[in-house]
Amino acid sequence: MNASLGAYSQRVDIGVIGLGYIGLPTAVVLADNFDVVAGYDIDDARRRFVENAVAPFVEPGLDQLLKKAVTSGKLVVTDSIATAENYVIAVPTPISEDRSADLTYIFSAIESLAEILRGDELLIIESTCPPGTTARLVDRIVELRPDLKEAVDSERMGIAYCPERVLPGNIIEELQSNDRIIGGYTTNASNRAAKLYSQFCRGQLWLTDSRTAEMSKLAENAFRDVNIAFANQLELLCVQNEVDVWELRELANKHPRVNILEPGPGVGGHCIAVDPWFLVGAEGNAPLIESARHLNDSKPQNISNRIVELVQSVDEPHILALGLAFKENVDDVRHSPAVEVVRIFSEARPDAEITVIDPLVSVCPSELQGISNVHFLREMPTDFAGVDVVVALVAHNEFKDLTLSQFGEVKLVDTRGLFKGSM
Repeated sequence: MNASLGAYSQRVDIGVIGLGYIGLPTAVVLADNFDVVAGYDIDDARRRFVENAVAPFVEPGLDQLLKKAVTSGKLVVTDSIATAENYVIAVPTPISEDRSADLTYIFSAIESLAEILRGDELLIIESTCPPGTTARLVDRIVELRPDLKEAVDSERMGIAYCPERVLPGNIIEELQSNDRIIGGYTTNASNRAAKLYSQFCRGQLWLTDSRTAEMSKLAENAFRDVNIAFANQLELLCVQNEVDVWELRELANKHPRVNILEPGPGVGGHCIAVDPWFLVGAEGNAPLIESARHLNDSKPQNISNRIVELVQSVDEPHILALGLAFKENVDDVRHSPAVEVVRIFSEARPDAEITVIDPLVSVCPSELQGISNVHFLREMPTDFAGVDVVVALVAHNEFKDLTLSQFGEVKLVDTRGLFKGSM
């Protein structure tokens, strides 16, 4: 069933701008709790997917809720931003070449939105932003629409920053169960946003100002990045000292106040691999956070070097790599360290044959397309003859039952502890 806005002459309850990994799950959860939600995305193909109740990416539980929302008419897809009482903006904020935040998409969304604002709306920003961005967006609205200054000053129009804080692979549940930070540009905006989120969020709502909320999101992801960097640093030391990092981690975590995270081939996704740079800033005044970022970004090169060393005496080696997504049980390859490992190794050993398997990723990532010695598969081959090295890069559930003996006499680079129980 196709859904369009044609049947609605009045303003809808909520307009969601951006139907990506955060915006679409948010839209379907909102549609489960409000009368009419209008979703918009600049990507025509994505809009058509959603309009036909087809999720354009893998996320447990999303397919069912999306179908329910669209077929019931509670989620409609529009070819331009709809007129609404409330707006949730969840567009990308990628990182620029100089590692600053690229705010092009969010300012573009605000500029398009400014054309249709009446002055009594609530605007909620969920996109990750550097501190002070919400205030800049308010200034931009007033610059474009001077007639709205009174609405902003009188708090008749509310603007708030409410960062998402969900885990890919469990987004639908965490959208409803996690605590939320509500950062209003004004106190009234905080209260209005809290009222909206209370309709679907079972977690506690914590009210603050927009700048503090913006920084809280960055602090959360920088905390994770620094702790992952410690685990990755520890893994590098274990390799040097011929110690099993997985056994060491298990033993160390038996201390009542120690919780070392799992090491890996690096850090990926759109949050932890990106957001800490927004805190570091152009001044580079956060050396601990910056060092963690550099260490985690260096891990794919380190893993590639290990593979190169294992096959240095082998002509035309065959490498079997397991996984391309940035984490287990998702299809998201944004900033994926697994992709980077394969890319770096393919350049280091152009004579190697590299077979990469990921059952969740639908197409070979663009970074690997056109590389002649990389072959992408979605299903595990039945014949492993000739494989020299198995590289475990992602711990998808589909890989959990594998044992090293299935591959015959091979060498192993296990970045995820996938085979620690079968060696």
